[in-house]
Amino acid sequence: MAKKASLKRLHFCNFKLNALLEVTNAINADLSAESLLKNFEQLLIKELNIGKIIIFASTPSWEMVLQSGGKTENYENINIENDLLPHEAITTTTSTENPHLESYDFIIPVSHKTRPLAYVLIGDVDEEKEGLSPSIKHLSFIQTLTNVIFVALENKKLLRENIKQEGMRKELELASKMQTMLIPDPERFPKNKYISI
Repeated sequence: MAKKASLKRLHFCNFKLNALLEVTNAINADLSAESLLKNFEQLLIKELNIGKIIIFASTPSWEMVLQSGGKTENYENINIENDLLPHEAITTTTSTENPHLESYDFIIPVSHKTRPLAYVLIGDVDEEKEGLSPSIKHLSFIQTLTNVIFVALENKKLLRENIKQEGMRKELELASKMQTMLIPDPERFPKNKYISI
C-alpha cells in the first residue's frame, strides 16, 4: 500500500515538472496571452479536476480574462477593488464572508514586486465527492503555475514598452543631430571686430 502511494506521488511530481516545462516552453515560444491562458485552463480542468476558474487581470485596467465552469452571474458582481485587492495571500473565500465570492473556494493573488497582476478564483463543482478537494490538493502548484504565467506576461509587456521607449530615444537623438547639422553652433564661427554671429 505504501509503495502504491509512493508511486502515485512520484507520478504526480513528474506530472508537475512536465506541466511547468510545458508552460515555460510555451512562454519561450512567445505564445499569446490567450493561448497561455487556454493551456492553463485545460491543465486545471482536465488534469487537476478543478471545476470552476475565473481570472481577473490588470491589462492595464482590471478585466476578466478567463472564466470556466461557473455561471456568468457568479462573477458579474465581483468588485475588484473591494472584493479582491485587499487579498495579498491565498485566501479561502469562506473566511471573507463575501456573497460575491461564495461560488469559489480560493482566491490566489499574483503580484509582480508589490503590484497585483491578477487574481485567480478556483472552486470545485462537485463538493459532495469523497476525498480531498482538488482545489486544496493542488493549491500551491496552481499558485506556482499562475505566478509563472502572469509574471512572464508582465515581463513581455515591460520588454515591449522598453523597446518602444528605446526607439523613441533613438528618434530624439537623430532629430537632435539633424537639428545640429541644420543650425550650427554659434561658438564654431570666427569672432573678431569685423564678424559677429
